Amino acid sequence: MSPTRRPLLALATALVAGMALVGCGNLSEDDLVFFAGLPQKKQLEMRPAGEPSALEQGNSAEQALEVPCADGDLRCHARKVATDLNGISFFLLDLVDEVLKHPPTRRERDRRVWGPIFDVAKQASYRFEMVRVDDGTSALGTFRFCVHGAAGRVPARLVDEVSCDVDLDEDTGLALLLSGQFTPGDLEGARARSGVGSLTLELSRVEPLKGVGRQLVIDFDNDEERTELHLGVVGALLAGTNLERERVDYDFVREADGSGRLNFDAFANLAPEQPGVENLVIGAAWDTEQAGRAEATVARVGDLEHPLFVAVQCWDAELGEVYFRANDDARGDEDACVYSAL
Repeated sequence: MSPTRRPLLALATALVAGMALVGCGNLSEDDLVFFAGLPQKKQLEMRPAGEPSALEQGNSAEQALEVPCADGDLRCHARKVATDLNGISFFLLDLVDEVLKHPPTRRERDRRVWGPIFDVAKQASYRFEMVRVDDGTSALGTFRFCVHGAAGRVPARLVDEVSCDVDLDEDTGLALLLSGQFTPGDLEGARARSGVGSLTLELSRVEPLKGVGRQLVIDFDNDEERTELHLGVVGALLAGTNLERERVDYDFVREADGSGRLNFDAFANLAPEQPGVENLVIGAAWDTEQAGRAEATVARVGDLEHPLFVAVQCWDAELGEVYFRANDDARGDEDACVYSAL
């Protein structure tokens, strides 16, 4: 046995107990290594100031979005965007986890293939592939993976030529839905609790998400000290039109002590007296006690240099507003803001 394989098998042995808890029978010790090569939801979760983890509380994106935001509540608007993006990230990992309930259909050294697996509820077939690369970046190396999907049932005999290099297989209709890579760090049970990676979701090929854009790219880097996420949406549509805008970017950082920051922009009909939709840009930061400051600018699309509206909101550790300014109208005490500016 090669020296590089010995630590892998040692790690796999340590993972067996954890994998038994999730009901993955018919798996070899080597198979279990691949489960550590996938990120967990909590590694991709955006948690704005004062918000509990949706995973710990059993909250959903739909539940959070049902709560209306009061006029000028910038913290609430930031929460809604984060919750919406969490829903997309969780959708990606749910798709993978659903496939991994089944044992691999093909085993090769440093490669596993699942499927095609037919989902009765969705009336669709999925194929998932993982490849491990021993690049010296961690004890497990780096894992590259991809998910293909097609409507209807795909015969297994037709997928031999499909791989992560295939975008669309004409014989089966299997189209690339998700691709990515992950370099796991420390392990927690059967899965890595830290690591560096990226995910790319082909939004235009996922029915519920077609309206969001053509593609979503998530880059993440997290360890015991911080969670850092960058999301980019390519080909997002202007609300009420079929026109694409430039790439939209969202950035989120949360430190181990609970402090953090986020920046994003979005479209909404924020100025009813103005025709069309406006561009909303929000930045926020909060400290370990969850007291924070948010700043927002509303402008015509593509004209941030001449804003229609500028707002600042500050809140205390109990999430109560201590200062708010909308253009020249203000209430509260700006000296009470935990940050004087972002």
